[in-house]
Amino acid sequence: APISKYVYGQFIEHLGRCIYGGIWAEMLEDRKFFYAVGAPESPWQAIGGPEAVEMTRENVFVGEHMPRIILPGGAPRGIAQNQLGLQAGRKYTGRAVLAGSPEAGPVSVSLAWGGGEDARQTFHIEKLSPEFTAYPFEFTAGADTEAGTLAITAQGQGVISVGPASLMPADNVHGLRPDTLALLKELNAPVY
Repeated sequence: APISKYVYGQFIEHLGRCIYGGIWAEMLEDRKFFYAVGAPESPWQAIGGPEAVEMTRENVFVGEHMPRIILPGGAPRGIAQNQLGLQAGRKYTGRAVLAGSPEAGPVSVSLAWGGGEDARQTFHIEKLSPEFTAYPFEFTAGADTEAGTLAITAQGQGVISVGPASLMPADNVHGLRPDTLALLKELNAPVY
């Protein structure tokens, strides 16, 4: 009998950058904060010094712990992830799940592709809820860079609890990278 074309195909698993940094369009690493902000393994850094962020196990949105931004009022405090690859003119969408004191706001979520205010876009959240809420945002990069930064900051008073964060190119296909999907189509495999 003829051999079915579905006997042969392509296989992928979580090795190296096959999924994260490969087919999956998510740009942020450790987006649910498995590692403590500022730890050597974490891609997240504290803005405003190490005392600006504490990891808490109370009322955690997901996982064992999450960052809590401590806001005494004044200078901006928050978290940031660097080394993001951005393309000029490309749209990026995402969301941050946040809860916090009403007096903590406004909260700024910024995507930067260089230094200075003209090399970033910022989404503002005027007032937070004590309940976790997903806040969607959208940016368009103004330049090509491999050193982009996503930052979540505030200058108010109180605390901000940070749940998962996400950032993807807006042209993702159900969370997958369109350029990788195009290459997979070129392979013409009957099964993935």
